[in-house]
Amino acid sequence: MNVLSNSLLNFSTAFVESDDKELREFFISGEDLFIKLMNYLQFWIQKKANKASVIFLIKALSRIIKNSMDDEDAMIERQNMFDKLNTTKILMVLIWEEKNHDTQYLYSIFKFMIRILLGGNPVVQRTIADLFMSNSISEKFFRKMNDLILREIAQIDFSSKYNVSKEISHLGKQLLRLLQLFCEGHNLTLQNYLRQQTNSKTNYDLVTLTTKLLCAYKVNSKNFESVMQCFDTLTELTQGPCQANQIAIINSKFLEFAVSLLNVIFYVMSHNLTKSHRKKIKRLIMYQQD
Repeated sequence: MNVLSNSLLNFSTAFVESDDKELREFFISGEDLFIKLMNYLQFWIQKKANKASVIFLIKALSRIIKNSMDDEDAMIERQNMFDKLNTTKILMVLIWEEKNHDTQYLYSIFKFMIRILLGGNPVVQRTIADLFMSNSISEKFFRKMNDLILREIAQIDFSSKYNVSKEISHLGKQLLRLLQLFCEGHNLTLQNYLRQQTNSKTNYDLVTLTTKLLCAYKVNSKNFESVMQCFDTLTELTQGPCQANQIAIINSKFLEFAVSLLNVIFYVMSHNLTKSHRKKIKRLIMYQQD
């Protein structure tokens, strides 16, 4: 896959340049190749292409950005290249067109989109915002995100009944990371739109839903990373600040969850403190409960 990624990126250098105009017409540029590949991804369902091949191609294209992550300028250049080739919109459509909740397929798309957005790329964020604002069919994207998060909540609730620790699935973590990158850099437009879709008939409040996902947890060492990803996503949804999202979170059960979590932390800390400190922490916990 690494060899394929590098070959795709350096495709145009494989041909010797020629002054012969007629001969040059037969050459395929690197951009021409990427356009063909994006066309293949966009219409693979209609053309009944092999899904395993599609997943492999998505991973290979995603690796092109991954291989440049040590060089910020190179990474941004490749992100913008893919966005210019309509990749961002194509991936968004592929997400909402997936009807079978194919975890491997959706995971590969989420991973590719995350890499295109790394660092909160403002060009890609603007493309996403334009798609949401100008195309009412984008409501399908929010319905898909809503359904996937509700599935995560249902699995956590089911596990809690049997006192079993449940992590957010790998797909769920990528979903939350993607929402986080939508808003990175205090993108107020996308922060608000994730809460309220003004261009849709049905609204899906992903801010409140992410809070519900967090509050479904009984925090322990086994699900700590999942809890932290929820916090990271909610933090990016409110930074700036985005006051409407702050209010949405406060109107949920977040404060109850936060107080409960702090009580656990204070309890754990108290076992390693002096008797005097333990009394102070106990008084603080009682004050919080009041």
